[in-house]
Amino acid sequence: KRKKGLRKLANNGVLIKDLIVPTDITVIEPYAFCGCDSLISVTIPDNVNVIGHSSFESCNNLKTIDISSNVSSIGRDAFKYCYGISDVYCRPMNCPALYYDEYYGDWGLHFYSNCSIYVPNLSIGLYRTADGWSKYVDRLVAYDFENGEIVPDTTATPANNEIWYTNGSTTEPTA
Repeated sequence: KRKKGLRKLANNGVLIKDLIVPTDITVIEPYAFCGCDSLISVTIPDNVNVIGHSSFESCNNLKTIDISSNVSSIGRDAFKYCYGISDVYCRPMNCPALYYDEYYGDWGLHFYSNCSIYVPNLSIGLYRTADGWSKYVDRLVAYDFENGEIVPDTTATPANNEIWYTNGSTTEPTA
């Protein structure tokens, strides 16, 4: 039988929609928030370095994930069945390691919707070629986290040498 986390997360009876993981947590345990339908956004702070397998699986209303720069590993199916995710802010300069499932031949990172995955502009080339991350190449967006803005993606240059911007699903020449 599959483990389940909390269906609803509350503080003094008030549903928590925007979760900021507490600063005394370094590992988000497997299934910790699995099936927690009240979550809309999750912020994973710098103290966390591991996101356990299935930790946010089936969080049906989850839309935004902000992964801190210190996360070094994301477990299998951590965001599986989170169909509503629209924005993932992945801050690590080095791509977090992903679990490879030999049986299914899959890297276990599941972003079903056509979400945008914002990664450090200086590391977008690494993400494009990294195991597991490369399958989302059309969704990767070069992002300057310090200034909070999308930056020109100079690693995807067309034949006519115009600089292109990536918007998460298509690449278009600048005007």
